[in-house]
Amino acid sequence: MEVGSPSDPQTWLIRGFVYYDKFTKLDKMSRDAKSRNVAEEAFSKILELVTAGNFTEKANKGLYNIAVSYNNEAARSMNDKDYHLAGESFDNFRRLMKIARPNVDLRAKNIEFYNSLGFILHATYNSDKKGQAEL
Repeated sequence: MEVGSPSDPQTWLIRGFVYYDKFTKLDKMSRDAKSRNVAEEAFSKILELVTAGNFTEKANKGLYNIAVSYNNEAARSMNDKDYHLAGESFDNFRRLMKIARPNVDLRAKNIEFYNSLGFILHATYNSDKKGQAEL
């Protein structure tokens, strides 16, 4: 396998961490950060190419970090203006956690998220029952 080739996991690892670094330094507060998406694709590609070893561990670490960024984004969306965005971010968090840490138990995290979302929806509705009737 040639270094730098599309089948070289090290190439994908470097790409993943370069784009993840760009995301953390420049795009962290952007919901649609392309750098985060590119990093996720690169780490996922490693898992397609390699089934075990150091590359897999590092790819899973990268995916875990991206998952945490989605969880943080879901938490930032827990307000009366952005609550509708929280679910998608939380779904991305769960999806990546299942890949990065397959044995992790997310039941408590699910309960915490949906309790928080329910509280926000309840408070938003109560603040304007006519304007928020759909809630």
